[in-house]
Amino acid sequence: MRWFLGPLILSLIVTGFFWKLLTKQYTWVDQPDMAYQVMPWLQFQAVSWHRGEVPLWDPHEWGGQPLVGQLQPGAAYPLNWPLFLLPLKDGHLQQMALNLYFVFAHVLAALFCFWLCRDLGLSGVASIAGGLAFALGGFAGNVGWLQILNGVVWIPLVAVFCLRSIRGRRPTASAALAGTFLGISFLSGHHQIPILAALMASGFWLYKIARNRMRAWKPVAAFCAFTILAGALQILPAYEYGSRAIRFVGLPYGIYWNQSVPYTIHAEASLPPLDVLGLVLGHFSAYDAFMGLTTVTVALIGFCARFDSCEVRLLGASVLGGLLFAFGAFSVFHGAAYSAIPIVEKASFPEMALAIAQFGIAVLMAYGVDAIRSAARLGRWWIPVLTFAGALPWPVLAIAKTFRAETVREY
Repeated sequence: MRWFLGPLILSLIVTGFFWKLLTKQYTWVDQPDMAYQVMPWLQFQAVSWHRGEVPLWDPHEWGGQPLVGQLQPGAAYPLNWPLFLLPLKDGHLQQMALNLYFVFAHVLAALFCFWLCRDLGLSGVASIAGGLAFALGGFAGNVGWLQILNGVVWIPLVAVFCLRSIRGRRPTASAALAGTFLGISFLSGHHQIPILAALMASGFWLYKIARNRMRAWKPVAAFCAFTILAGALQILPAYEYGSRAIRFVGLPYGIYWNQSVPYTIHAEASLPPLDVLGLVLGHFSAYDAFMGLTTVTVALIGFCARFDSCEVRLLGASVLGGLLFAFGAFSVFHGAAYSAIPIVEKASFPEMALAIAQFGIAVLMAYGVDAIRSAARLGRWWIPVLTFAGALPWPVLAIAKTFRAETVREY
């Protein structure tokens, strides 16, 4: 029961958090992109599967084009296939099935983060807290695009086995598993989050190379090889399609594969530094970065209390790196990555790097929970301090809500 109690509690809380989706009165398909783009992709694939066909070709646009090569339909993502095989209603995917799948993705995110926390030696309570913070807060808790959410889900498992390899726990096999899960994230349906997860993993491997030098080449090679092997079903068709397609990125004209996405497009999707306040005050950024003052405070406590751990330092570096990348045009570091790393220019939404930063915050928060519970270094006075800090924003926000911007009527 000790093995199953934590995952069971997590699953119940996450499902309860999305209780509205368990009724017929609510749906996550409430935006034009979902209704006019994502749903037709899913619907076409479901009908094809029920006809006994594997939907590799989309005949409905531009005289026909490869469905699997477009990435975003998620045709190569194995967890989509059971959804397509569920019974249809009047020839259409059922709303309840879509809602349950959306909840299931968040449950997986929570369970994978729980696994990471337990693998790092954290308590069950702290691991539950970390899983909830990752799955329900910040980017993962607010993103509506299913194909992007499915990529976020696999970030913790990439980190689990990267950190295992760094600790020397079957380094080559662990690196191969990390690459496998990164490859699976490429199958999910969108390239943005997997690219960012690859950059996070690259930082981990640079640390391992700096520490182990020549002994690190075998795990790094295994990681790269298994990333390509696991993701090949999506990576190869996407490359083949992308090299022949014209991509529209918000400009009056399209660009070809060998042309970089102009930096002006990256700048438009950059996170203004002031919007970092969105971590503790909601609705500051386009992707709703809110995680709560208590979560961020406890994460800082965890980082300071366990700074002697290399895993904590690496997670802290992930938070900092994710934020600096999310700043985009407001940060010289993103411009350097855009110029030096070829694949970065294809990831034209720097603000999505919040997913990496907030993943690190969630795990550090789990460290903080254990530090507070042990009270070995912090003392009991931290508990009332944190309670006060968590309650403080509410009167501030209540007062702020009473103010209204001036409006001018034109007659």
